[in-house]
Amino acid sequence: MLKMTSRIPYWPYALSRPAGIETARQLVNHKLTLDNSVTNALYRPVSIAAAAILLAGLAAMLLIRRKSSVMKGLDPAGKIVILIGSLAYWGIFGVTIVTWRFF
Repeated sequence: MLKMTSRIPYWPYALSRPAGIETARQLVNHKLTLDNSVTNALYRPVSIAAAAILLAGLAAMLLIRRKSSVMKGLDPAGKIVILIGSLAYWGIFGVTIVTWRFF
């Protein structure tokens, strides 16, 4: 979803000039400009959707962890280690997406 919306300004040129070599030259030489109005309008909703998907993933991870039969057999220290590892793994993606899309 994030990749697709970033390429919206290029769609008219991709469809009208499939070879694209001359269009690419014009873009590089600033003789041709892109219409970013759709991309700018979609930026915020796509960012919010990405954050919502991340939060849903976090909730699913915590629920699966809680219901897992493997987790029930672990001692409290093992559960804490797995929780910290899971949150660190999710946190890498969460911080990356939030920093990239909102800052």
